[in-house]
Amino acid sequence: MRITIAGACGALAVAIVCSEAFAAPIGLLDFSGNEALETFDTFPSAIPAATPQTVNGLTFQSQGSGGGASGMFRIDSVFHSNLFLNIAGTSGAPVFQDNFTLSDFTIAFSTPVRRVGILLSTGPATSWRVSSLDQVGGLIEFVEVSMFADNEAVFAGLETSTIIASLRIQDISPDNGSVTFMDDLRFEAIPELSTALLTGLGIVGLAIASRNRSGRGAG
Repeated sequence: MRITIAGACGALAVAIVCSEAFAAPIGLLDFSGNEALETFDTFPSAIPAATPQTVNGLTFQSQGSGGGASGMFRIDSVFHSNLFLNIAGTSGAPVFQDNFTLSDFTIAFSTPVRRVGILLSTGPATSWRVSSLDQVGGLIEFVEVSMFADNEAVFAGLETSTIIASLRIQDISPDNGSVTFMDDLRFEAIPELSTALLTGLGIVGLAIASRNRSGRGAG
């Protein structure tokens, strides 16, 4: 799998730091284990794609093009879940399906999010750009992921110190006649880096103070 990342201040190999904000690509193991996980099990079989539609606190809207323009996001309950078998621990059927062969859709979050990830797949080997957007639709960062082989899944994950209001998923390969399938959307609100840093420094300070008190008592 090939991964690149970029943000408003340009592309770097691993992460970007700009305007005192931090952003980086992440993997499945970077999540806390307490994140929200949407497996699409309770989604309706189809939802309109051209206008914003909210299910389970997530708002979906498509601006895609190409073939397969049914005008609906759909749930695939059996067959296409096999596309995700190469990644251990996936939830399996059902999976969520875009309506266009050139995918371009957004997923907006109803709660503050700073860490997100999703599994993507289709038939022919395909590449996607997954972008995190702020509350006015501005780009925070993006990561590009590519399938190693046909009929396999890839994971795209992002983390930033600023609030991610929505995720934009774009198929950046030539139109290959296949729509995007997705599963296991995970997201969580992690502390701002400054808060985490201050908390860490506070813990270190308490440990040093405690050790000093213990040393004086022993003397």
